[in-house]
Amino acid sequence: MFNFFHRKKKVVVDCFTHLPPVYQYAPIVRASKTFPEWWKNLPSVGPLKMVNGKFDIHNNMKKCYGFIELYKRGAVLENWADTHVRVSPETYDYYTTIGETPNVHSPEEYKGGFQNYHHMKLMSPWHFKEKTGLHFLFMGTEWNNELPYKVLPGVVEYKNVTGTHVNVMLPKYKDVYEFDFKLGQPLAHIIPLNDDVDVEFKCHLVTLLELNTKILRGSISFEGMRRLVQLDNRNEERKSKCPFH
Repeated sequence: MFNFFHRKKKVVVDCFTHLPPVYQYAPIVRASKTFPEWWKNLPSVGPLKMVNGKFDIHNNMKKCYGFIELYKRGAVLENWADTHVRVSPETYDYYTTIGETPNVHSPEEYKGGFQNYHHMKLMSPWHFKEKTGLHFLFMGTEWNNELPYKVLPGVVEYKNVTGTHVNVMLPKYKDVYEFDFKLGQPLAHIIPLNDDVDVEFKCHLVTLLELNTKILRGSISFEGMRRLVQLDNRNEERKSKCPFH
């Protein structure tokens, strides 16, 4: 029997930063708050009309089902700083106004791929925690931006991993070019891979000490996160078992 009173399970993603300007000017927001300006400025699409015996169809993306459903889901990570980037065929330079400087992965890590791009990792000051292990699609906000870069997608969870860093590929062109990642610019869209949950993203401003001691996982193992998860599971088992029984 169909249950008319079915309620979606509530899932909370707690979002932490220790930087007050980031908390104030670039909070984590629902994707529905970030519809592109060009889309909002489109004229409304009215009903079909007959003109000279033919249907007069005025259509645009205001009626695009896939576009609208995309923005109904998840939250958006907006850029937390002004970052200027200058890209040449050999390398790239940058200047950022706040937070950690961008990082880079060696081409050896993806040898044979992306030979016409430079890698750049934008080091996000936001760290997420979620208790159930729900998986999310992490992808770029292509509809919001007309900039010459790719945001690489992935599937993430925030029970064991807290980082929200953004991996970017910068095209290598023949000529040098420059552009800016603007403060407040939508950068990444984070979508739950389960439609039967109601996900709430809550922002928290914490001290650096609280961030380091209560939220972050240190890189203390050569095996990375897999080893830390194994140790978490081991320690939980130790709590639940009495050594004398």
